[in-house]
Amino acid sequence: MKIILTVFLISFLGIVSFGQISTNGVYVSKGVTTEVGTEIYSINPVKEPVVVQFSNGLIGKIETNSDFQINSFFQDIENTNKNPERAKFGQSTLTATLTQGSALFVYSETDTNSSCVVSTPYADVELHKGAFYFVVNTNNAICLAIEGSFIAHGEKKQEKKIETGNALVVVPTLQGIFDTKFSFSSTAMNDTIVTRYRSTIKDISATANSVMFIRINGKTVGITL
Repeated sequence: MKIILTVFLISFLGIVSFGQISTNGVYVSKGVTTEVGTEIYSINPVKEPVVVQFSNGLIGKIETNSDFQINSFFQDIENTNKNPERAKFGQSTLTATLTQGSALFVYSETDTNSSCVVSTPYADVELHKGAFYFVVNTNNAICLAIEGSFIAHGEKKQEKKIETGNALVVVPTLQGIFDTKFSFSSTAMNDTIVTRYRSTIKDISATANSVMFIRINGKTVGITL
């Protein structure tokens, strides 16, 4: 059972308080802005990887033959007028799931009170500022902390923090017909692997400067520069 608490959909209505607007977050992919509502958004690249940039500072490169889902995304906006201007964001909560395949994530964590979680079928991974590589299949989930750190959460308050240069391996272990447990282990990554992914991180991070999120007519829109 996943440990992440359900986020109440009341935020979908947009609540104005203390000079802020609590509303849905948005993401940009292939130049198109999508506001996250009450449905689940699936990204399943077939011919080439897809880069997704979220308004909370998360950028994901989803590899081909992968299944990535955006479950919910709520965010405080400090711009309460209707004049076009660069968006000013406050606290946010993003939950997504990589059910299979692989993906690279770069997270700037501009607000330390925010929550950014990418789940796998075997564990929930709470990202902090840094860069991370996920590989998920029917046998296990491997999560690499190339830069920064993350905290993996499992059943029965199982928790493990992974720092830069280390990887988490989560393996399901059948205990009975109706009972499945998960084995958490960590290992240091080879320097060659870290170096290889860091070159990819530079390319992904560069996209952060290619999109500007603005507020216009009460909406958040990602503009490609």
